[in-house]
Amino acid sequence: WPEWPESVTGGFDMLLSYCMMPYSKGCPFGQSEAMSCGMANTSDQQSYLTEADGLVFLVEEVPRKLRRVFDSSTAKFGLTRTQWRALAYIFRTPGLTQTELAKCLELERASVGHVIDQLEKADYVERRAVEGNRRVWTLHLRPKAIGILPALRAEADVVYERLLAGISGDEVAVFKRLLATMSANL
Repeated sequence: WPEWPESVTGGFDMLLSYCMMPYSKGCPFGQSEAMSCGMANTSDQQSYLTEADGLVFLVEEVPRKLRRVFDSSTAKFGLTRTQWRALAYIFRTPGLTQTELAKCLELERASVGHVIDQLEKADYVERRAVEGNRRVWTLHLRPKAIGILPALRAEADVVYERLLAGISGDEVAVFKRLLATMSANL
């Protein structure tokens, strides 16, 4: 188990105790999940799966669940989560190129091209040619997208409220520091 800097251990014990609850049952997933995924409750597996595994499993589980919730939330608007994220990036940076958007979304340029095609067809986005370079297009929101952004923002806020329910502002601050430290470590 790694040694953590003193500055980040404040909320770590609370996070770790939550992460480790399933270990009291011998499985990082909890008893019912252990049975459904075929994991037996043996001492070999207990020694193989570490406290760090439990933490990493939990850190991976949250974004997976968050993606599912966002998928259902954006579907109400006839959008995918990727389309919603694309609109948000274009709103934040009008004139973004498709290549720049691909980097923001961590997708291949061709995949982003398909997303933009769909958004353009739905009249949310328009491509504008860059003067002097016929191969580069900038991306801009159409009035229809600007009109839907407040509702999308409100929907995202509901999801975030649900995600952070029961967590104090101080705990969120500690958790952000912990995640930033973990990210910097990689």
